[in-house]
Amino acid sequence: MPIISKANIIQWLTSIKNQSTTHFVVESGCILTKDAIKTLQDHAIEICYLEENPVATSPSKTLEQPDIKEFHYLLSHQKISEKNSYWTHLRGNQLIEKSHPIIRWRGSMDMLIAKILRVAHDIQDPLIHQKLLEINTLLRSMLYSDSMACPLNHSQLWGFSLAEIQEMSHHPLIFWGIDHFFVSPDMGKTILDLNILRTEARSLELEALAAFPYGDRSDLIEACNRLSSAFYVLMIEIRATQDSI
Repeated sequence: MPIISKANIIQWLTSIKNQSTTHFVVESGCILTKDAIKTLQDHAIEICYLEENPVATSPSKTLEQPDIKEFHYLLSHQKISEKNSYWTHLRGNQLIEKSHPIIRWRGSMDMLIAKILRVAHDIQDPLIHQKLLEINTLLRSMLYSDSMACPLNHSQLWGFSLAEIQEMSHHPLIFWGIDHFFVSPDMGKTILDLNILRTEARSLELEALAAFPYGDRSDLIEACNRLSSAFYVLMIEIRATQDSI
């Protein structure tokens, strides 16, 4: 179900700034976010909702179908029949420059997924291995949520809420009996690898803030924030085991 965000509305308002448009049409099956509705109201734009046509028998082409013959280039609002090497798909037939912050964020997500798999391959502890794969599942859910413009439904990790993961990372002394620590080479390869993933996740959050600056994808930004907490929790778990030996 397509979601129309505040960012989409701002792009639309920019494209019609020299026109006397007073209505915004929401096609059947689409949903406006609260921020999108407020932006339209602030610009005195009336929202019109199209009803589904119950007698339609042949499915119309959707943005997700692979046989799209026309593309929409978002930055210039041009309709074109062929994309060049500088552009890539944002969603459906929407094209954007490859240097766009959302595309950069997606690339960093892909890189982090690859690094997690590489680290998981080397880890001997089956429990840590499985927890890394669950983080990967969360990352893939985030990419799906962005590409389909739908809310992030993956709100748990290892049976805990993302808020609980953050709380655990803030208070290791309460949950594991050890305090925060600085990483050193003698802590072993696993902690060193997890620490690299933790720093990658922190950078990913900054890219998410640049990719979604209008506040309408707070679910993805929050998830990016919790990722670094999750990697730190794994480091603490291993460190607590080392201290008990």
